Amino acid sequence: MSMSSPSLLPPGVNRAGLWEERERLRAKRDLLQRQSRELAFQHYPTFIAAATCCRDISADFRASREQLAEAVNKLPDLAKIASKFKESTQQVRT
Repeated sequence: MSMSSPSLLPPGVNRAGLWEERERLRAKRDLLQRQSRELAFQHYPTFIAAATCCRDISADFRASREQLAEAVNKLPDLAKIASKFKESTQQVRT
Protein backbone atom coordinates (compact mmCIF):
# COMPACT_ATOMS: atom_id res chain seq x y z
CA MET A 1 0.00 0.00 0.00
CA SER A 2 1.56 3.28 -1.08
CA MET A 3 0.72 6.56 0.54
CA SER A 4 0.36 9.52 -1.74
CA SER A 5 1.06 12.92 -0.31
CA PRO A 6 -1.92 15.25 -0.08
CA SER A 7 -2.02 18.07 -2.63
CA LEU A 8 -1.41 21.55 -1.28
CA LEU A 9 -3.15 23.09 -4.29
CA PRO A 10 -6.76 24.19 -4.05
CA PRO A 11 -9.29 22.05 -5.87
CA GLY A 12 -9.39 22.80 -9.59
CA VAL A 13 -5.85 24.23 -9.70
CA ASN A 14 -3.05 22.25 -11.26
CA ARG A 15 0.66 22.86 -11.60
CA ALA A 16 0.44 23.76 -15.26
CA GLY A 17 -2.13 26.43 -14.41
CA LEU A 18 0.19 27.86 -11.78
CA TRP A 19 3.07 28.10 -14.26
CA GLU A 20 0.80 29.80 -16.78
CA GLU A 21 -0.36 32.30 -14.15
CA ARG A 22 3.24 32.97 -13.15
CA GLU A 23 4.15 33.74 -16.76
CA ARG A 24 1.05 35.89 -17.22
CA LEU A 25 1.93 37.92 -14.12
CA ARG A 26 5.56 38.30 -15.25
CA ALA A 27 4.40 39.57 -18.66
CA LYS A 28 1.99 42.01 -16.99
CA ARG A 29 4.76 43.30 -14.70
CA ASP A 30 7.08 43.80 -17.67
CA LEU A 31 4.36 45.65 -19.58
CA LEU A 32 3.66 47.95 -16.64
CA GLN A 33 7.35 48.71 -16.16
CA ARG A 34 7.76 49.52 -19.88
CA GLN A 35 4.66 51.74 -19.84
CA SER A 36 5.92 53.54 -16.73
CA ARG A 37 9.28 54.26 -18.39
CA GLU A 38 7.56 55.48 -21.55
CA LEU A 39 5.27 57.73 -19.54
CA ALA A 40 8.20 59.22 -17.65
CA PHE A 41 10.11 59.93 -20.87
CA GLN A 42 7.07 61.33 -22.69
CA HIS A 43 6.21 63.67 -19.85
CA TYR A 44 9.72 64.43 -18.59
CA PRO A 45 9.31 68.23 -18.93
CA THR A 46 6.08 68.05 -16.93
CA PHE A 47 7.75 66.02 -14.18
CA ILE A 48 10.62 68.52 -14.02
CA ALA A 49 8.21 71.47 -13.92
CA ALA A 50 6.20 69.81 -11.14
CA ALA A 51 9.35 69.16 -9.12
CA THR A 52 10.44 72.78 -9.58
CA CYS A 53 7.03 74.03 -8.47
CA CYS A 54 7.13 71.81 -5.37
CA ARG A 55 10.60 73.12 -4.49
CA ASP A 56 9.48 76.73 -4.97
CA ILE A 57 6.32 76.23 -2.92
CA SER A 58 8.35 74.65 -0.14
CA ALA A 59 10.73 77.63 -0.12
CA ASP A 60 7.78 80.05 -0.04
CA PHE A 61 6.23 78.22 2.92
CA ARG A 62 9.57 78.24 4.74
CA ALA A 63 9.92 82.01 4.20
CA SER A 64 6.32 82.58 5.33
CA ARG A 65 6.91 80.58 8.52
CA GLU A 66 10.04 82.61 9.27
CA GLN A 67 8.24 85.92 8.68
CA LEU A 68 5.30 84.82 10.81
CA ALA A 69 7.62 83.80 13.65
CA GLU A 70 9.33 87.18 13.41
CA ALA A 71 5.99 89.00 13.53
CA VAL A 72 4.84 86.96 16.53
CA ASN A 73 8.07 87.82 18.35
CA LYS A 74 7.48 91.54 17.74
CA LEU A 75 3.86 91.55 18.94
CA PRO A 76 4.64 92.07 22.66
CA ASP A 77 6.74 95.15 21.86
CA LEU A 78 4.01 96.46 19.56
CA ALA A 79 1.44 95.96 22.31
CA LYS A 80 3.61 97.95 24.75
CA ILE A 81 4.05 100.80 22.24
CA ALA A 82 0.30 100.86 21.54
CA SER A 83 -0.45 100.93 25.27
CA LYS A 84 1.96 103.85 25.83
CA PHE A 85 0.44 105.70 22.87
CA LYS A 86 -3.04 105.19 24.27
CA GLU A 87 -1.93 106.55 27.66
CA SER A 88 -0.29 109.59 26.08
CA THR A 89 -3.42 110.40 24.03
CA GLN A 90 -5.57 110.14 27.14
CA GLN A 91 -3.27 112.61 28.92
CA VAL A 92 -3.58 115.04 26.03
CA ARG A 93 -7.40 114.91 26.19
CA THR A 94 -7.52 115.69 29.90
